Amino acid sequence: MNMTVREEVNAFFVPGSDELVLAKEIVTWAHEHPTSALHKELKCGDDKGAAALWRLGHARRLVAIYVTDDEGERQTISLSVDRSAEGGYRQLPAVIGIEELYEVATRDAIKELKRVEAKYEHLKTLKAVWAEVDKVEAGGAERSRARSREAPPSAA
Repeated sequence: MNMTVREEVNAFFVPGSDELVLAKEIVTWAHEHPTSALHKELKCGDDKGAAALWRLGHARRLVAIYVTDDEGERQTISLSVDRSAEGGYRQLPAVIGIEELYEVATRDAIKELKRVEAKYEHLKTLKAVWAEVDKVEAGGAERSRARSREAPPSAA
């Protein structure tokens, strides 16, 4: 029976165990199992393809590290609407200044915060944070109408 990537990765995590699973163990296992879904997913038999994927990931990290303002804050954003094609980054001032992109960025942020909530929902000390996210999500329509009456922020 062939397993999926999800099943193979999950097999490393024994329920109830406090054992640390290292990414390099997963990669080693994938190399040792050439018929596995992980072997294919990690392009273990294709060094050229794997190198290209690594370079893409490295380029993404370089954008995050080096495209910053004087305080070190990121000045780019990757929007979900751009990821459906080849991906890419937009400069934050432009996104903030264009209503449609601003709304996409807000929806993306709420979606990401909901994923973080699902990951950390067991931490009761963060309950107030999730309640605030819910308020922002519920206020989306009002925020959009109010923002459309304002002049767009300067891109400078």
